[in-house]
This record gives sequence, C-alpha cells and structure tokens, in this order.
Amino acid sequence: MIRDTDMSLSIVRNHFPIFKFDGRVKWLYNPVLKKRFKNRPEERVRLQWVEFLLNQTNWKGSRIGFETAVNLRQEEHALRADLILYDSKLKPLILIECKADQISLGSGSAEQAAKYNSEVGAKFVILSNGVSDLFFHKDGKKMHLNELPIQILKRSEFESSRKARYWSDRGFCGSEKFTIDLLHNFWADHEGSKIRYLNFRDSLLPLPMDHYYRINTIGESEKLAVGFIGFEGIGSFLIAVFNQKGINEALFTMNLDQLFLEKKKAGKVYKKGHIEECEITEKLCDLLKQFRPDYHQKLTDEIMKFF
Repeated sequence: MIRDTDMSLSIVRNHFPIFKFDGRVKWLYNPVLKKRFKNRPEERVRLQWVEFLLNQTNWKGSRIGFETAVNLRQEEHALRADLILYDSKLKPLILIECKADQISLGSGSAEQAAKYNSEVGAKFVILSNGVSDLFFHKDGKKMHLNELPIQILKRSEFESSRKARYWSDRGFCGSEKFTIDLLHNFWADHEGSKIRYLNFRDSLLPLPMDHYYRINTIGESEKLAVGFIGFEGIGSFLIAVFNQKGINEALFTMNLDQLFLEKKKAGKVYKKGHIEECEITEKLCDLLKQFRPDYHQKLTDEIMKFF
C-alpha cells in the first residue's frame, strides 16, 4: 500500500515543456524526437521529465526511449512505456511512467508500472504525475521504495541558464529581456502555492490562456491563479483568475509590454460579462519589476484589489 508520506514533491515541478504556436492552437514539442505532439496532460508530464533530464542532469538525449512497445501476455495489443532511460551499454536502467497531473499516484498505478517493467527489466521505476513522484528499486521480483536514481546538477546552474529564449519557447513571454528575472523568481520553489496547468474553454487574449499557473489559496473557498503567457510576435501578459467555491468569478489581465513602456492603462478586469480597463498601481508595477521569490503573497494581495 502506498501512502502520501511515501511520495515526494515532483523533481520536475519547476521544469516546463516547449510549446509551438500554430494559429490559436498550442502544440507540445519534443526536443529529442524533434516532433510536435497534441497538448495532452500525460504528454506534458513526460516532456517535463525530458526537460529535467536534458537541463538538470548529464543524461544524453540519445539514451532516452519514447513509447517503447511492451508486450504483455494478457494483453492483445502491445502497450507502450512512456520513457525508458538506457545505461551506457544501452540496456534499460530506468522506466518512467507518467500520469496526468489530476491523477493521484496510488497502488494501481504502481502495479501497472511494475507490470510494464516485468517485460522491460529496468533496475529502477519512477512513477510521476508532475506534482508528486514515487521512486522504486527492483530487487529480484519485488519493488522497494527508493531515492531518485539520477545525479542532479545544482539548481543554480540550471536556473542561471534560463535566458529569454527559454521562457519564450515555453510560452511564458514574447522574448522581452525584462521578463527574465521576473519569471525566474516567480517560478522558483515556493511552499505557499501549487503549480498546475489550467485549461480554459475560451480566451480573452490574442493567444490561448491554457498554461501553467500558481494557485494561491486565499480563504476556505477562494483561490487566485496567477500565471504569465506570451509568444514571440504576439506579446507578454500576466493573467490572474479569481475562483470562489469552484467557480471562476473574475479575470484580471495585464499587458506587460505596455506596462514596461510606462503606459498607465495596461490592465483589464473581466467580471460578470463586463470589461473594464484599469490603471496598474505603482506598487504592483514595482513588484513586477523587482519581483523576488518571497513576493508571492504581496503579489496576490495587490492583484486582489482589482476584484
């Protein structure tokens, strides 16, 4: 039986996949296969692991296998393992099974991964939904909980390499240099909020609002989701969604390009079918221009004033 205490915060939670923008459709891009894929939850988690491996470990892309066929006797058709990492002799070393972020990691998922590994024969198995991870070590026919079997490079080395192109390729900005420190610090580890990919049926901006957001809990039934989206040639935006009792009640958007060009009315509030332009407060402007990892509560408090 797997308990919550057996799980750790996902090692890939601060890593983001590359997106390609085609019209109003966002595609995921695999940098190893050099192919684009539909923007699906499991694929996002899988590519978060690819990003982690390529950017924060010394693992070579040539030793990452994708959707390797797994033939189980009781299955009519071959199933496919999400990721298999091969050792220097090209033998399976680590099997990574990826789930959508809304699916909890339980005994059923672990049994499925173990079943896949009965054919793959990897020494280690990782089960991940991008929010939490479980690491297992194979000892004979049994699987035991284990530590992460991969050597990680210092986070500071990885984070210092995230330049404007990194954030632009992942749909967070339109490649303007002023967003580098803001995004770097906004997505740094922070215990008071959770990172989730949110989907929206419609968008009030010139690009989809579906993206990664930080979810901040305000009260027993209120939450504020804050995120940044942007693409080269389109622009950069801050988005905040106010949710009350599970219903999105209001939306705040800010055009960061206009803000940093010192244009006063850079924000809009959408509430109950009404749209209103608003001037950005000097305090909010200063927060964004000099954002630090411990400014999340200050940012939440300042944005809430617009609602």
